[in-house]
Amino acid sequence: MLRHWQYAKRYRTQKHRCWYLLCPFLKMQTDQNASIVLFDGSCPICTAEINQYKQIAPAGRINWVDVSSDEFIPPLGKSRDVLMQRFHVITPDGTLISGAAAFVHVWEQLPGWRRLAALTKIPGALSVMELGYTNFLKIRPHVQSLFKKRFAWFVGKPHRKS
Repeated sequence: MLRHWQYAKRYRTQKHRCWYLLCPFLKMQTDQNASIVLFDGSCPICTAEINQYKQIAPAGRINWVDVSSDEFIPPLGKSRDVLMQRFHVITPDGTLISGAAAFVHVWEQLPGWRRLAALTKIPGALSVMELGYTNFLKIRPHVQSLFKKRFAWFVGKPHRKS
């Protein structure tokens, strides 16, 4: 029996955009022009950042998927652990990107963040960001524990607009 991702690969090669097949971990059919953000919902820093993004994201542009959720089914060839180690985005054309490039892709979709995304077009800027992100990932467990202790009240609660 073929898994959803095997069907999706066949559909993608036929130039169809069947996101509900590409994304078996989503309970609903998604907009074909929407990016899919795969984030670690068990990380308090990640959750706080994603909650901020959700508040300003235009409707239908980004679908948010918590890879730490029990309902999440990893795409073929990827494990939950691998996806939880870095920030990932699936673009509308089916490309999986991660790290600094994934952040930039999200920022390009968000009002108020597009200027920051534009700065990454400066030669070498994305490489510097990726280096910084890779180094941050090494200390992330320590930062997470500090964040949990200091900001436990904030995690899981989206910031309210005034």
